[in-house]
Amino acid sequence: MPKIIIITGGAGFVGSNLINILLRRTKFKLISIDNYSSGSKKNHIKNLRVKYINADTKDISKILKPYKRDIISIFHFGIEELNHIEYKNMSFYQIFIIGSMPVALPILFHSSDVFYIFNQIIGFDINYADINTYMYYLYFSLLFVALYLNGIKRSWVYLILILNFIVLPPLLSFILYFCFHHSIRHYIHSIYHDNLVPKKYETKQYLKTIIMTSVFFSIIVLISLQAYGQYSFDVIIVKYIFILLACLTLPHLMLNIYYDTHKISPT
Repeated sequence: MPKIIIITGGAGFVGSNLINILLRRTKFKLISIDNYSSGSKKNHIKNLRVKYINADTKDISKILKPYKRDIISIFHFGIEELNHIEYKNMSFYQIFIIGSMPVALPILFHSSDVFYIFNQIIGFDINYADINTYMYYLYFSLLFVALYLNGIKRSWVYLILILNFIVLPPLLSFILYFCFHHSIRHYIHSIYHDNLVPKKYETKQYLKTIIMTSVFFSIIVLISLQAYGQYSFDVIIVKYIFILLACLTLPHLMLNIYYDTHKISPT
């Protein structure tokens, strides 16, 4: 049986474009899992290598059981993780504009750095044009309207993020956003709200294990890239940072798998 790549949210804008790229650049079979809450069948790509499954990612363990021996990668663009965040009072406009900050602001204020990073990661040059001044006015007008509609009490953290993305270099600002705003929020929710970690597993022990594992993993990856990769050290650091950011999601995914298999009831 051919190897398989899974794409959750494969009927959405990002997922469908990823499927299109994977069809052109790989020979693997692709499976899309989407509940079509925001995706559309209009985004389906007619190809014998693509299979579309209408289902929710909370049932992903059951869905992928027949394919588990052949899965080599999973790209997660589903919305299952958002079920604990209160977006009910937010319009699509607010979610889209506010959610665009981690991408739009670095491009607007650090475009040369952003495209340099992407060029190093993908291996070829991307040409970009200078950004017109009116784009700044347009984006910030749309952003502040979205924040105003969101309410002052709920928007103060986004004001901090705006400064973060404007003032700091792209890599540093994204690391701070991903680690402290995104990942830690998810860890805290998974541990204390969903009760995914047994109470006997102390926080001190948990942090000690994570830190030791991260340091060991960092040393191995950096030595391997230096020894077997034909890259300069600055390029190695850029690639490693993105590897590290990707790996930050692993503990969270493991906690959710633990939850799905053990059926722990939140307290």
